[in-house]
Amino acid sequence: MARPALRLLAIPLAIAALLGAPQALAREETAAGQSTESTYRLPPPELQAIVDAPQAPQMTLSPRRDLLAFVETPALPGIDVVAQPELRLAGTRINPRTYSQSRFSFGTGLSIKPVDGGAERPVQGLPQPLALASMAWSPDQRHIAFSHVDNRAGAVELWLVDVEALSARRLTSQPLNAVAGRGFTWMPDAQRLLVQLRPAGQGGPPQDEGIPTGPNIQETGPGGEVTQLRTYQDLLANEHDAQVFEHYLRSQTALVALDGSVTPLGAPDLFLGVSPSPDGRLLLSQRIERPFSYVVPYWSFPRRIEVRDSADGSVVHQVAALPLVEGLPVGRDAVATGVRRIDWRADAPATLVWTEAQDGGDPAVEAEVRDSVFVHAAPFEGEPVKLIDLGYRFRNATWGNGGLALIDEFWWRDRQTRQWRIAPDHPERAPELLFDRSSEDRYNDPGSPVTVADEAGNARLMISPDGNGLYLAGQGASPEGDRPFVDRFDLATKETTRLFHSQPPYLERPAALLDDAGTRLLLTRESPVEPTNVYVLDLTDDAREPVALTGFPHPTPQLRDVSKEQIRYKRADGVELTADLYLPAGYDAKRDGPLPMLMWAYPREY
Repeated sequence: MARPALRLLAIPLAIAALLGAPQALAREETAAGQSTESTYRLPPPELQAIVDAPQAPQMTLSPRRDLLAFVETPALPGIDVVAQPELRLAGTRINPRTYSQSRFSFGTGLSIKPVDGGAERPVQGLPQPLALASMAWSPDQRHIAFSHVDNRAGAVELWLVDVEALSARRLTSQPLNAVAGRGFTWMPDAQRLLVQLRPAGQGGPPQDEGIPTGPNIQETGPGGEVTQLRTYQDLLANEHDAQVFEHYLRSQTALVALDGSVTPLGAPDLFLGVSPSPDGRLLLSQRIERPFSYVVPYWSFPRRIEVRDSADGSVVHQVAALPLVEGLPVGRDAVATGVRRIDWRADAPATLVWTEAQDGGDPAVEAEVRDSVFVHAAPFEGEPVKLIDLGYRFRNATWGNGGLALIDEFWWRDRQTRQWRIAPDHPERAPELLFDRSSEDRYNDPGSPVTVADEAGNARLMISPDGNGLYLAGQGASPEGDRPFVDRFDLATKETTRLFHSQPPYLERPAALLDDAGTRLLLTRESPVEPTNVYVLDLTDDAREPVALTGFPHPTPQLRDVSKEQIRYKRADGVELTADLYLPAGYDAKRDGPLPMLMWAYPREY
């Protein structure tokens, strides 16, 4: 039974929901006044219908942008999901029964629908009851891989959907290890999946005998520098914790073919991630090593970054061996030294890209160059090539082709952000500044670049057919609220052409451009009285009437006419505050007078 969670502020129904909510360990009493076995109580049917109202399915667009996969999810998790066991170790939360991240939301149905029309058809042969955790289209769009969490069997299973046949089957009997990620990713050839498996014959976790094997030792390193440490939760407390953490994190990298055959790659280890190069020949792996720490989470533990052969998992190149990081210089812009934010360059066969701090990671140090971005192409001979020097911290790279990529940098202290255009195959060319602005100036946010999956399944910049334009999508903040938009950005003139702009009474959110010319847009639309549905809009049609692809009913028609308004007021200490106020349908203050109010306030961390 799902737990209620209403967010209404001033409506009698909210008070009723609060008073009628399920009460854990409620006791029934017999006629003699004696309590019987504890049970959960259900609210009245009217409130239960609101709490358990269905939500719109999650939508995933296929690589060719002509099919939609819909995943149904319940409004709230059931008590069987909420009551799952959980370990909190080194900054992680682990379900020890299934060797996966602790989570409470799973898909319960999967269907596919053509973008150009046609019926939505459910996938047959799904495990029952389905608990879909993650899914991914194959680069060639012929298959969908997904992970199914079977709590009863204590396993995360890998399943495969044949898109044309609309049928699903379990791909391998060996369970996944999904502690450090979802546990699977498609190889660029779409014929194999790169997976992290639970090692065969691993046995159970270390047992706590209650007797320490030695003291907990923390040492001050040479120099005795004073550093600031954030207060982290779920840290390791002793050596037994460390051994249990190792047990659940350890995984076996392998390749799984479409026929279910498994090819192990190397030996099991404490992998945080393994990703294939765009040409599929190499793998980038990151694994943690001892010594662990009792004062920082796992992402600050010693880490070894390596490139491996995808044929057998052997190490062909070591990128870096990063030390334990216990504390950084003061400031939110402080970072660790050495290799940071490493990944494959999406538009090259096998080229690594990463950033390194040039100021010792200390924002208090005066420096013109804070970060430098480097690339190194296979077979990794010679020195890495510097791609760009940055005056702020590296934030993100979006790859297009050898002549076009976007590099974003950010400085938290003054909220400044800049975006540069570079030619990654020609690092000798000077970067070109595209945007220089405050991240807090939401009204003038130009939007984020639109990307599309390439033949290997990697996200690449969507470039207009003439090669001169990009597409930007943003929230469109305004004094009247968000008005999402899509623009075409001319790289030569730096001028924008508005292709789409949401207008009241609807809130329309762009989901994807369906062609590189930017003539068709997939979007979601909702209004105060209409539920969210999916539409296709022809951007060349001046009438701009979108065509509905879905017809999801209103989840709570009984609340459809509830009114909502935003109020602004000043607290006694002068702080400006805003609140969302919900009122019953047809409420008139003069006629109906004051109402009981349920207030929900949660502070934001600054």
